[in-house]
Amino acid sequence: MNSKDRIAFLFGAGISIPAKIPSTGEISEILLNSKEIVRGLAENFYFDDPKRSDWSLYKDIPQRVQNFLNNIKTEIEQYYNNINRSVNYEDVYYLLDFIEYNYYESEGNPAFKYIFKEFEPKIKNLLIPLDPILEDSFDMNRLLSESKRYIRQTVSKLLAKKAESFGGLKFLKELLLLKEYKSLDIFTLNHDTVLEQFFKFNNVPFNDGFQKGSHNIEIWNSQLFDNQDRINLYKIHGSVDWHYYDGESWEDNRICKIHEIEKYDTISNAFILIGTHNKMSDYIKDLYLELFYRFYITLNNHSKLVVVGYGFNDMGINQKIFNWLRNSSNKIVIIDPEVEKLKTKFPPYLMDRWNENKNMKKIEDCVENIFWNKVKSEFETFINLQ
Repeated sequence: MNSKDRIAFLFGAGISIPAKIPSTGEISEILLNSKEIVRGLAENFYFDDPKRSDWSLYKDIPQRVQNFLNNIKTEIEQYYNNINRSVNYEDVYYLLDFIEYNYYESEGNPAFKYIFKEFEPKIKNLLIPLDPILEDSFDMNRLLSESKRYIRQTVSKLLAKKAESFGGLKFLKELLLLKEYKSLDIFTLNHDTVLEQFFKFNNVPFNDGFQKGSHNIEIWNSQLFDNQDRINLYKIHGSVDWHYYDGESWEDNRICKIHEIEKYDTISNAFILIGTHNKMSDYIKDLYLELFYRFYITLNNHSKLVVVGYGFNDMGINQKIFNWLRNSSNKIVIIDPEVEKLKTKFPPYLMDRWNENKNMKKIEDCVENIFWNKVKSEFETFINLQ
């Protein structure tokens, strides 16, 4: 099959919801309000009974962090006051990232200190020592680092679950049974491992950029994606089971996979991208650059794209898709239960022709109700329109 005749897939969090993986909204609620998250002695956050840590110097940190995050969330909600838009942990993390960079960087945004001046009094009570006797300091730097670590570790733990069902991937299972689709390019923005579990459950070989090294450890090797005669799985935002091979080394920057990640009480340094607009700058770092580049190159070598469960909230990904759609020979099928709400995420030249665009088809339905024949028929409709 010519690469231009192949179909590429882009998956978002929507495909994982039928597997009982927490949604972005559910994760946000837990992060901001759960009373069952404790801070360990080794800079780790995990789920436990808070009463077990009443003796700990760090027992108040989760509550301080939650207060801080809720203050940030309130600021964001006020900013989006006139827009029908819910605020989630990705938005909060983005603003955390922005504050951390500008608070200490001399070459940050020059307007930051004036903006932050109004916000700082609201969090002053969170910067008192952890213990008045020991006077363990808790400055702004500490609050920011603890907050980012809190989000990253809690999100990783919540997403490191075994899938309870693969009902959202019925269309993909049907597709894999067809001989002409033995090689596929699948891009996902999800940190969970639902797709990997699905492939293993169905005994389908796939390549995710990792190969076995010494001591049965799988090490990242991007050259594995150069083989087009297989199913390639690109996790553009990283994964909860990706970690630095040696987290204590400044020299060994290799990325490895941890097996049976769901058995860990805490996940300290998962290699994942979190945030909204900060992802644009993160795409030039580490292996994210390689994955983002692969998305760009691979997409432009395909004429068909199926998008499932993606809310079009990643500016970097959107830009590549929208530019790709300027070519009238490229066709996209978008599957979402509220697909019409995605219209506002598109640029004017696509939004104004939302219903008349001849290279864009929409299927408004839950992913678990989708069968491959329905998707295939939409692509066949494109041919009839030409």
